[in-house]
Amino acid sequence: MGRSSALPNGRIAKPINQSALRTTFYQKLTASSIEKVDAYWIQMTARGLTAPQLLSDNEAVLMAVNNDTDAIGYIDRKYVNNHVRILLILN
Repeated sequence: MGRSSALPNGRIAKPINQSALRTTFYQKLTASSIEKVDAYWIQMTARGLTAPQLLSDNEAVLMAVNNDTDAIGYIDRKYVNNHVRILLILN
C-alpha cells in the first residue's frame, strides 16, 4: 500500500477498490483492520494523493480494468478471464 505508484512501463497506476471484497482484501494483504487502512488513506489524501476509486463488484472492476490499461484492481478468482492478468493471489 502506497509503496510505489508506478507500473513497470513507468505510467502511474490507478488503483481500484471493490466494496464487496475490500475488507477481506486488505486484511489479507496488510494484516491490518479496515479502520487502519482508512486512516492511512486519510493521511495520504491530506498529503495530496488520491485514494483508490471504489467500485461495487467484480464486474465493475473488470470493466474498469478492461477500459483503462493503467487500472489495477482485485476481484474474486472465479471472475478472472483472458482479458486480465493475475499479479497476486491472496489465500
